[in-house]
Amino acid sequence: MRNKFPSQMSGGQQQRVSIARALAKDPKIILGDEPTGALDSETGKLVIDLLQRLSTEQGNTVIEVLKGME
Repeated sequence: MRNKFPSQMSGGQQQRVSIARALAKDPKIILGDEPTGALDSETGKLVIDLLQRLSTEQGNTVIEVLKGME
């Protein structure tokens, strides 16, 4: 991913990069509109777990719109 343009990456790779870019700024409020939409189920669960940890351990406010997660 390091030497690729966004158009050369899969949707899931683009999604992960977008999440990483957003979290790198250490936001106090995180708004996620289907943050796992383009990810496989295993990676999606990792992202959801990460966002939950940010909320509970660092006090970030996390608002997520999730579709189809069980």
